[in-house]
Formats: sequence, structure tokens, C-alpha cells
Amino acid sequence: MSAKSHTNTVLLPQKLILWGSIVATLVLVQLPYEKVDGKPVPTILFKNNPSLFVVYILSLNFSVFGSFTTISLQERYPRLGRCCLFLAVVSMAIGIAILAWLSVPSPFNLVAVQLRVY
Repeated sequence: MSAKSHTNTVLLPQKLILWGSIVATLVLVQLPYEKVDGKPVPTILFKNNPSLFVVYILSLNFSVFGSFTTISLQERYPRLGRCCLFLAVVSMAIGIAILAWLSVPSPFNLVAVQLRVY
């Protein structure tokens, strides 16, 4: 096995995380926003949860930082590269979990909406 093919295989998860985070950021910029407590929040998914929007932005930042640092430092400092990869994976998982949690309607939220209507 040549060293070049091994390097490409090792960097595949880091590149996927980096490009996924960049695409998510570019999509986020295109969403419609409204002001909540004087701060812009996307009206889709984050309208009632501005604090989760901040956590989502931080998770995107850390996943981009971790994956980019891993790509940059993997060959010279493999231990530091693994730590940064762990940061990127955890941050990406948190971002995906936030989106999944906000996109699935909770039964408790439905009950609260029904009680307010009557």
C-alpha cells in the first residue's frame, strides 16, 4: 500500500466534516431571519429557540476548526490530530443532534400548542 493512498483514506472523514460544516454554514446564511431580543435568528427551526441557534453556530465553528486543524497537523503531530478530529466529530454530532431535535415535533410541544388554542 502506498503512502499516498493511505493519506487520502485517513483524511476522508476530516474532509467530509469540513465540507459538511461549510455547506451547513452556507445554507444557514440563505435562510430568512427575524430579530429575537435584538439578535437575528433564522425563522426556520430556531424561531422559538434562539439559545439553540447559538449552540448550533458554535458547533459548526468547532467542527470546521477541528477538521481543518486535523488536516493541517495530522502528519507532523498525529496525537494532536486525533484530539482535533475528536473535537470535530463531537461538534458535528452536536450540530446534527440539534437539527434532529428541532425538526422532530415533540409531543409535549403539541400538547402546549393545543392548550393555548382553547
